[in-house]
Amino acid sequence: MSLARARAKREELKTAIREGRDPAAKLEDTRPTFEKIWREWFATNVTRWKTGYSAALWKRVERDILTKIGNKPVEDITPLQVLEALREVEKRDAIYTARRLHQMTSQIFKFAVVHGHAL
Repeated sequence: MSLARARAKREELKTAIREGRDPAAKLEDTRPTFEKIWREWFATNVTRWKTGYSAALWKRVERDILTKIGNKPVEDITPLQVLEALREVEKRDAIYTARRLHQMTSQIFKFAVVHGHAL
């Protein structure tokens, strides 16, 4: 987050406190979740894939990743949380799937950084 953005956010939070609102609730509402970033990334890339591949990818991510970290703000997700989700996939002996999910989550985090959703 840039210094200017941090100062603007500080002023928003001060205003919320003066108005008697909970500033933490406002902050949580504005932070993009992993699922939101995933959907943006998917929409950006879906035209490059065949329909069968995109449908399979959607199911895989929905089942194995979004259930674990989808509702968390993208900037709060730690590498350990991603690793834990991938280890669950590996426990099913789906090593190739875990590898592909690792590559895809890495791309999503890069996408989040490039689009200003995370540092």
